[in-house]
Amino acid sequence: MRNAESNHSVRDSLPVLIKAAAEIGISLSQTQLEQFRLYEQELLFWNRRVNLISMKSPLDIPVKHFTDSLTLAEFVPDGSRLLDIGTGAGFPGMPLKILKPAISLTLVESNGRKVSFLKELARKLQVQAEILHSRAEDLGEQYRGVFDIVVSRAGLRLRELLEAGVFFKAPGGKILAMKGRDSREEEALPEGVINRLGIVLARTRELQLPITGDGRKIYIFQ
Repeated sequence: MRNAESNHSVRDSLPVLIKAAAEIGISLSQTQLEQFRLYEQELLFWNRRVNLISMKSPLDIPVKHFTDSLTLAEFVPDGSRLLDIGTGAGFPGMPLKILKPAISLTLVESNGRKVSFLKELARKLQVQAEILHSRAEDLGEQYRGVFDIVVSRAGLRLRELLEAGVFFKAPGGKILAMKGRDSREEEALPEGVINRLGIVLARTRELQLPITGDGRKIYIFQ
């Protein structure tokens, strides 16, 4: 991680982000690029003392974190109320908020040091977000049935996300699960669990990240 960070230039990563975003049909404004530059700068600074991300390549932040998060954009309408469970360093919620400022964003993270990073990040980026230092299961009744989109990138296993998601999502809302290309978690779900929760797997989207070619799956439950 140290070698990747020491050889890393935030300035050099912006053209990578522009190219990767364009390949998934997203054009970023200068304001958004400046926000992503600050985001990356804060990530690198805080990562020296808080284990936010693992960096093995200069492509990790612009492609495997930023662009990967933005692959959800087509499923997140403007004005949506989005809950990101186990957000860690803010993925995917914060990149989606940069892209779509009109969404209402709530980030949930149980690690206090990561919560401190997220609050400072929101301040630096000048974005409005509710940042909760909590586990999902400890959130109160005021969050039941509130959100149009419930998502987790890596914080929960699929069954855990679905069980949490049905509590938090509003009627007609969606639960989005982000997994690696070789994930078979949907096949490992106990028989009948989806029916018991009153949801359906509406769609599975398979894709490759630009530049790196890493495979991803997005499960959309409704």
